[in-house]
Amino acid sequence: MSGVGSGLVITRRRVLPPVITIDAEAVTGGYAGSVYHADQPGGVWRVDGVDLPGETAQDWEMTLALEGRAITYRVGDKVSNTIQMWTPKALPGLVGAFDIRQGLYLDSLRLYGWTPISGAMYYTQPTPALRPLYQATGADGCPEIFTDFDRTLLVSNLSPAPGARSFIGLMHFRETDPVNWAQIYGNGRPGTWQMLKRWAFPASVSGLRTIAVTSSNVENIQQSGQDIVDGGTYLVTAQSARPAGTYNFRIDGAASASGTSSVPAFVDDAGDYTLASFGGLSSHVFADSYLSADDAARTEAWLAWTLGDAGRLDAAQTYKTAAPRIS
Repeated sequence: MSGVGSGLVITRRRVLPPVITIDAEAVTGGYAGSVYHADQPGGVWRVDGVDLPGETAQDWEMTLALEGRAITYRVGDKVSNTIQMWTPKALPGLVGAFDIRQGLYLDSLRLYGWTPISGAMYYTQPTPALRPLYQATGADGCPEIFTDFDRTLLVSNLSPAPGARSFIGLMHFRETDPVNWAQIYGNGRPGTWQMLKRWAFPASVSGLRTIAVTSSNVENIQQSGQDIVDGGTYLVTAQSARPAGTYNFRIDGAASASGTSSVPAFVDDAGDYTLASFGGLSSHVFADSYLSADDAARTEAWLAWTLGDAGRLDAAQTYKTAAPRIS
């Protein structure tokens, strides 16, 4: 007796890991409010390698508390790619990263405290009559703190800048007379590192638009013809290094001015500072370092994308079309 084999071939289908993506329509680019999508059902969303209980739908929405964390999706023993949004928490020399969406202490919309998402610096104003106003749709439709000169914020844990300082923030330059300005000053003491002095003159002054970093009330850098107008909102990057006086300014992610100042080095006094201005201040970052071009671009993009305002970034800005990620 002979037999003939059936010719049956048994194959196993390879199961691929799921893939997660961010909704292309998400105006926050992956930050809070953005919807994440998994291409396979039957899994669970994870944060930093830990399952999120009950989060088993294919679509999941990023929350403010989880920004900057590593997000994955697991189906059985298969784990997806990782999406981790960049935040300024790892910036070199970070002093304070302030997010207008959180950390605010308000009494009838008057701000009496603001804590950072990272860093030791913070703001207070214990005097009710001096507290600035929180406005939900101030800076180009984004939230802002309106410090109208007499209503200021006291700055704590902002040390004298050792050799460099960077500021990046979304600012609303309200029209005022005689100048449209914002500054941080050392409570009147001479020799303090004053940043954001005289951001913009009114158009009546020969159309001059000035951006400056100052010491002892002497303008360190002055540029004319900048694209800043009274009443406008701008994402401003200002960096200064000592003792060489190297400086760099960007407006909405575009190069505005850079070079080396002729003003000699100076030394800051210790002590508390005050933030005063006639304008609105939204999310912003202080760092005691001269940020790299990519770190500055990432910070600008973080500010813009988290507020759903990436459209204001210059077309050549590195993260104009996609928010910055760690992975």
